[in-house]
Amino acid sequence: MSTRTPPRFVTRTMATTFTTVVLILAAVLVVVTLIVRANVRASVISHLTTQQGMLRKLEERSRSEMQAQAGLLAESPTAKAAMDTYQAESRLSGTADRRQLLDTVGRELDQLAQRIQPDIVAIVDPAGTVVAAAGRRRGDWPASPTPRPTSSSSSPRACSASPRRRWRSSSRS
Repeated sequence: MSTRTPPRFVTRTMATTFTTVVLILAAVLVVVTLIVRANVRASVISHLTTQQGMLRKLEERSRSEMQAQAGLLAESPTAKAAMDTYQAESRLSGTADRRQLLDTVGRELDQLAQRIQPDIVAIVDPAGTVVAAAGRRRGDWPASPTPRPTSSSSSPRACSASPRRRWRSSSRS
């Protein structure tokens, strides 16, 4: 029995063909990978740009709502009237009367808080004493001691806060 060896030319041709096919497939795979990577990157960039625009609009709307709430607080006639009464009568009244005045201011602030539903809304005097506080996080706000009589030149401020922002109105007029 003789062993038959394949002809060298056929072996070389088969090896060359196989190598060529492997190289072509590898090149096609690399090109497809690069194209897919570029398409995915473009798609992700487009998606993120769209999402960023939506978040920007949402943040702008939230900011304008917060500014409207701060304006409502600063210009509330009932809260102003309650604070004017508190300021005028707290200098002349005793502790029990001041407590009653504080309760009135607190009720007015509660009514405002029910309408705008802030995390916290507070009225503080120029010395930083909390006159009244209302809102969902009222318990986290420092309790105010019995307030001291205020001078006629000092005026309280209204303050509304959210988790990320804090709004203060200027001195009431």
